[in-house]
Amino acid sequence: MKKNEPGTRVYPLLITGVFLALLLCFSVTAWAAQPEANKPPLKTQLIDDMKDKMEIVYVIPRPATIQSALESYEFTFTGDITPNFTDSYTSGTKIALNLGARCSDGIMMVFGSQPVDPRDLEKLGAMILKFTEKLGLKEDLQEIDSFKTALKSQDHEKIRHHIDLLFAEAETVLRTKGDNSMAMLVSLGGWVELLYLVSDELVRNYHAESSKILSMDYIVDIYIRTLQNLELMVKDSPALSAIAGKLPEIKKHMYNPDDQPLPLEKIQTIHAIAANLKQAIETP
Repeated sequence: MKKNEPGTRVYPLLITGVFLALLLCFSVTAWAAQPEANKPPLKTQLIDDMKDKMEIVYVIPRPATIQSALESYEFTFTGDITPNFTDSYTSGTKIALNLGARCSDGIMMVFGSQPVDPRDLEKLGAMILKFTEKLGLKEDLQEIDSFKTALKSQDHEKIRHHIDLLFAEAETVLRTKGDNSMAMLVSLGGWVELLYLVSDELVRNYHAESSKILSMDYIVDIYIRTLQNLELMVKDSPALSAIAGKLPEIKKHMYNPDDQPLPLEKIQTIHAIAANLKQAIETP
């Protein structure tokens, strides 16, 4: 079954979507452990391994899988991240989107090569926790205290590890509560932010192999179908309407059936769209 054929069941690579989002849990480790000569293309392997496990994306991206995806494409993040610290959102949609976006900022802050201001990291962690509280998750998350301790330690490996655990727990809680749409919005917000950050890096420092990581039209397909199923929510949210309206254009520029490096011109276009969607998400 082809990846874009109707009815195809995939559990896609996320970066941003990390990806990642944007951006979805996947198995890079097993792929990386294979002898080089025996490795299938990473995208094909991920789809083949996961296509029977999930019909639709309602999964919060986990930092460990995002990091593996970035590293597998030789991606290095050199930019400075200045997170948006607005926390005055009142709608559940905006809170969920921005929770995902701020989580992506945290992931990239500890992944990147630039020094991180400890005050920004602690402030970002506090905002993530505030958003989980606004979504009614705080009382159900046992990992919160360990996450706070990791933030204070300033140890990036510990921070990454405990963000990973916090995400896994949040995913379980959202599933248990049956709030699939909210889980999807967290995932979508994280994916848009990661799309912005990764495309920004590639515009500034183009790298042919790393550019392939943006060849994820199959992920965009899933978000398109998901938002179609949330039609009323999309109509009530300018941010979701903006995202839904631009996803087909993003898909067009990401389409890359031969897994060749994406041209810089396409990445510049993707980055411009992602910047506008980021603004739509972050505007109170």
